[in-house]
Amino acid sequence: MKELNIWKVSQSKNFFTDDENDDLFKRNCVCVHPDTSAKGTSNTTQGEDFCNVKKGDFFYLCYGNKRIRLFGMFTGESKSSELNGKSDWLEQKYVLYFESNSSDIYKGPKAWWTPSDNSTFVKCKNNKDFQDWILLPFFSKTLKDIEATETIQDYISLLTNNHNIIFTGAPGTGKTYLAKQIAKKIVMQKRASQPIEILKSAIDAFIHSDSNNEKLLDDFTKCFPINDIENMTLDDYCIGKGDKESFCYWIERRLKSLGYYSPGTSNSYLLYWNKDDKEYKVAGYLKKESETDPKSLMKILAGDISKFVKDKDNPEIYTDKFGESFILKVLNSYYRDDYFPVNSRRHINNIISLFDLKCNENISIFKKNKIINEFYKKQCDGKGISSFEFMHILYENFNIKDGEIKEENGEIIANGEYEMVQFHPSYDYTDFVEGLRPIGEEKDNNNVTFKRKDGVFKKLCVKAKINPNKNYVLVIDEINRGEISKIFGELFFSIDPGYRGTDGLVQTQYQNLVNDDDEFSEGFFVPKNVYIIGTMNDIDRSVESMDFAFRRRFAFVEVKANENTGMLEGKDWKEQAINRMNSLNAAIEKIEGLSSAYHIGASYFLKLDNYNGDFELLWKYHLEGLLFEYLRGMQNVEDKLDALHKAYQNDKTKVEQQSVNANEQTQDNGQ
Repeated sequence: MKELNIWKVSQSKNFFTDDENDDLFKRNCVCVHPDTSAKGTSNTTQGEDFCNVKKGDFFYLCYGNKRIRLFGMFTGESKSSELNGKSDWLEQKYVLYFESNSSDIYKGPKAWWTPSDNSTFVKCKNNKDFQDWILLPFFSKTLKDIEATETIQDYISLLTNNHNIIFTGAPGTGKTYLAKQIAKKIVMQKRASQPIEILKSAIDAFIHSDSNNEKLLDDFTKCFPINDIENMTLDDYCIGKGDKESFCYWIERRLKSLGYYSPGTSNSYLLYWNKDDKEYKVAGYLKKESETDPKSLMKILAGDISKFVKDKDNPEIYTDKFGESFILKVLNSYYRDDYFPVNSRRHINNIISLFDLKCNENISIFKKNKIINEFYKKQCDGKGISSFEFMHILYENFNIKDGEIKEENGEIIANGEYEMVQFHPSYDYTDFVEGLRPIGEEKDNNNVTFKRKDGVFKKLCVKAKINPNKNYVLVIDEINRGEISKIFGELFFSIDPGYRGTDGLVQTQYQNLVNDDDEFSEGFFVPKNVYIIGTMNDIDRSVESMDFAFRRRFAFVEVKANENTGMLEGKDWKEQAINRMNSLNAAIEKIEGLSSAYHIGASYFLKLDNYNGDFELLWKYHLEGLLFEYLRGMQNVEDKLDALHKAYQNDKTKVEQQSVNANEQTQDNGQ
């Protein structure tokens, strides 16, 4: 732990009053005053640099020596050249108030406090005279918490930069505990501001790509000119025959990058070819037509499509025949300047709500689409960004599919999620990414049917893709115990930090079974807001099976035994456990062939709860067997094990307490 610097502060130039309590401070303090000409008591040191007070130092403000008014931590830094008699030289953020008329410590609300020009600072020496002082335990714990937070923040920065890290170390060092702590913090870390601010930043950062948007639309309108729509034949229009040049295929598949259209089923097209029955199928209002011949029905359908395309400003009147989404997709494909390339009612309403666009809730979805189009033009005026590019900006920065949740002040709530899995020898690709899973028995023949299902990692990636403002973390415990190449498959490429996002797009083993409405229907990639944390024991033999291709994609961090003792916080036997652990680990390292990789970590001592704090039972049922395995095959195993046991029994807490009791007894005898 860092050095604990504590300053006693008075708001007056007149140093602390002489009374019965002052003697303790006179013997153990050095006074530093901002005014080097000020006269202090004979026990003060004049002329020292006032800036010995540093960020991270603690202080407590007194009325005399008896009453503590407040205490806290200095969170800003100062240089003597910056003082110039100013009273605002330190920025206080961790100040706790106390009742000035109470001798008991009273924790009040957090506030700021700045020393006055007349303040006197006394640096308290951190020695045994202060071990029983009431504020010292608080300052010590606070400093440990700060150091732990700084360590966590370093790991978060490492994970953010690398996307993949693995914690290695001895058994029980709290690797999983640490991984979960980091995961919890990083999913809460990304706090979005107002949606409009996020959008403006995304627009400013947008880089044009070599897209073929305009060419696609030009090719479509050349194939199906507006004036020729009413003359479309069955082959021109119908999907289902495998012809990738049909009108319906263009609308659903070939123009997909310009605005996703998901018809649900072929019924949405009203007339289509059924491959199984090898005949045309009719749906919707066409069923009510007197004509039953597919060619005659096609003429009616083509005529109606031609009408709403030519009557582009009144699409509402055609919703008794066609779906809203189909109409919007067709109109946007022909009138790119008039309609925005989003055709889902839910998505349109989510965009309206996200940016608080003013409109009557009862107006048609077509008018709402036009309001979004006007919003796009206003935001991208003069920036050369097409409506299709703006559409992608929206989907890449916001959850347009499900809608963002906002706080009362309008900020987006951007809390992500983390999942945890544990690898084992039988864990495979179908568990992790995707695979065929039994879905039950068919009543007719009692055969089990199979369906492609997403694994835990792909499910997390789906959430991350539709929630780009949120962080998602997968914690893989015992990552080395699984057969890595079998579990990750072709994802070795996609998880690489340099290929996150669409740059790492791969065709998975089951890509041909992925539905068209799947988030990864075009191929799978790992979104940039997905992070992986793995854990493994250094001494586990399965570590040797991890190949270099996998190691290259992860940052490796060794977790030492004494780094996660915070998990023992609140236990009556915490200090005793830490002392025994440190003594045992020091003895382990002295044995030839063993190293820090064989240390015993703090998590083993959590088992003391099962034995009412009995350290010998912990040794008997958990530590002795593990250490014996460490020593197996060595000479003099029993002697070495006995030496480790004696080290384990070496409790410095008891030794120190015995020393204190002896000193007190000596003082009593002297009196």
